[in-house]
Amino acid sequence: MTWIFFAIAGAAAVLIATGFSYNRREVTDRSGNASIRTQRQWKVNKKSYFALLPLLLILGGCIAAVPAGHTGVLLTFGRVESNVLAEGINFKLPYQQVVNIDNRVQKEPILLEAFSSDIQQTDVSASINFTIDKTQSQNLYRNVGVSYFQTVIYPRVLENVKLVFSNYTAEGLIGMRTELSNLVKTLMIEDMNEYGIQIIDINIEDIDFTQTFT
Repeated sequence: MTWIFFAIAGAAAVLIATGFSYNRREVTDRSGNASIRTQRQWKVNKKSYFALLPLLLILGGCIAAVPAGHTGVLLTFGRVESNVLAEGINFKLPYQQVVNIDNRVQKEPILLEAFSSDIQQTDVSASINFTIDKTQSQNLYRNVGVSYFQTVIYPRVLENVKLVFSNYTAEGLIGMRTELSNLVKTLMIEDMNEYGIQIIDINIEDIDFTQTFT
């Protein structure tokens, strides 16, 4: 926002500075004595067009490029607008800002500890695939921000994995990675719907038990 005022002030300063010129003309008084009088005046000339250069900065601020696979959340003085910008070139007001939200399929690895119903500790290696609903990008940014994985997804994955594992004995967990993944996925879909986060898949890749249990 500050650069807009500097651009306008710079254009005005250049316009004023380049527009002044001095005219010298000979003046004869009543006694017939001739003298040279210098007069300062302002008018538009070729140099005045340099004032357009700072204004081009403002024009550049009206263009927003949204990368492929993203939507642009439009901010007006910090307020989130209801519409989002599609990928490609978009036009906005110079004082508006654009925050890009990634709508591509994202994958995040997860490592955690969980306990079975018979209080056996397990080290779980998992991953989650998810994407952001384009129509909900502005609501997600308004309510959560750009750190949505750390803020809402990761804590819920930890809680749901621990909840599912606590329903089975350590022996019962063996060979159930697919079933466990589906149970966690169902819980995550319910939790993430309100944020516009679509859960594509949950993969429990490995379950390690303590050496004593093994």
